Amino acid sequence: MHVRPRWLGAFAVLAAIGVGACGGPAATPTPTPDQRPTDPPITITVPAEVAPGATFDASWTGTETSGDFFVIVPAGATTWTETPESPYYNVTLGNPAHLVAPKVAGSYEVWFLKGNQGTVIIVKARAPLTVK
Repeated sequence: MHVRPRWLGAFAVLAAIGVGACGGPAATPTPTPDQRPTDPPITITVPAEVAPGATFDASWTGTETSGDFFVIVPAGATTWTETPESPYYNVTLGNPAHLVAPKVAGSYEVWFLKGNQGTVIIVKARAPLTVK
């Protein structure tokens, strides 16, 4: 008959409730950078200058992933929210993408964003765009 030591059962209970063997919190492994999935690099090409409201091509090299998309944001922006004035273009619809410049002249950036990230914005590539 095999008898399990009583102390072994205590460690199983502590681990199940998140307590480490020394009584402190149990460690949660953090993936190292080389363990995190990475996307292939993307390079985008857009004209340096376009007229307000003009349609222009944005092309890219590299492999897009499902849900990736282009947006146009004011220069210096740190985030993007979809609005009628700032729509997105799903890159799986074709390369090059046919984007429409903002109607207001100014300095902008074209962003190639990683898709399917919920509220997190991951810019895979960016290029400056002047509208005038």
